[in-house]
Amino acid sequence: MTTPALAYGLLLASALAAIYHLLLGQSLRQLPWFWIASLLGFAAGQMLVPALPVRLPALGLLHPIEGGILALAAMTVVRSVRL
Repeated sequence: MTTPALAYGLLLASALAAIYHLLLGQSLRQLPWFWIASLLGFAAGQMLVPALPVRLPALGLLHPIEGGILALAAMTVVRSVRL
């Protein structure tokens, strides 16, 4: 993955974590956990793309839809664990 794609992926995952915390967060100490979960979920989504049977739109090498879905799922898991 190129440096611009990596930087844009980091930016998208961070924005998702911030928005998720803004809408569903209960305390400020959850924000770092949401951020870590979002980064890991977004990265997992990028790695999962070759195994998917459908091809969704991409931005160069970055697949924001797949990454975003897994980032949201990871943050939901963190929220349900109540860290």
